[in-house]
Amino acid sequence: MRTTRHILLFALLCVALAASPVLAGTDRLKLNLSAWPAALSGEERVDGGGLTGTSVDLQDTLGLDNQTFPEVHVALKLLGPVRLLGSYYTTSYEGEETLTQSVTFNGATYSSSEQVSSQMDLDLGRLLFSFSPINFKRVNLGLMLGADLLKVKSELSSSSTGQEQKDFTAPVPVVGVNLTLQPIDKLVFYVEASGMSVNVSNVDGQILDGIARVEFYFLPWFAITGGYRFFNFDVTHDTYGRVNIDQKGAQLGLAFRL
Repeated sequence: MRTTRHILLFALLCVALAASPVLAGTDRLKLNLSAWPAALSGEERVDGGGLTGTSVDLQDTLGLDNQTFPEVHVALKLLGPVRLLGSYYTTSYEGEETLTQSVTFNGATYSSSEQVSSQMDLDLGRLLFSFSPINFKRVNLGLMLGADLLKVKSELSSSSTGQEQKDFTAPVPVVGVNLTLQPIDKLVFYVEASGMSVNVSNVDGQILDGIARVEFYFLPWFAITGGYRFFNFDVTHDTYGRVNIDQKGAQLGLAFRL
């Protein structure tokens, strides 16, 4: 419900902006809605209470399962070769596992052979400006600059030790490139890659993000899409600990353009 509400509000906002006379023009709005069955892998360490947490594997140790969730991407044409790009997704991974080692999580220690339930919530919002030095109908190359807003919340609980949870939110500047090829009006190929290595404030780490997508327009304004998406971040936060996560998998979806 939370995911659907956020995405619907974001989509309605973009449609309202596209309806503005200031943005009138060809392809002034493109909206992509995708289902992403993202495979999750990685590890995390949650510090707390003056104790360094245990680094644990998200699948092998905690049993976090893969999830399919919606993702929205929006491109708004502003002036000339400048576009505003935005995207958002939120998902919750859950698992239940019997520990084969003791785990210190946010200052609490869960013993070996203890059955624990775990949950990890991930939110990623992106806002970037894209400037296109190559800007033609069939070929468009864009240089991107903007920021990701990353939120991570982790929870661990058992009947004997109790429940612990911790979260952090970190804005991360990113740069990247995108390429759009349209050999015919009905067919569009889109590739995007971005990332950054950062050491700012209380965050140290790197982010890599990539999308490859094919769009086939049955109607001038409507398409089905398919592609591949990956997202990796390895971030150390001074009050949280460390999170190293890979999400990747194929996507299927719909595209609308005005």
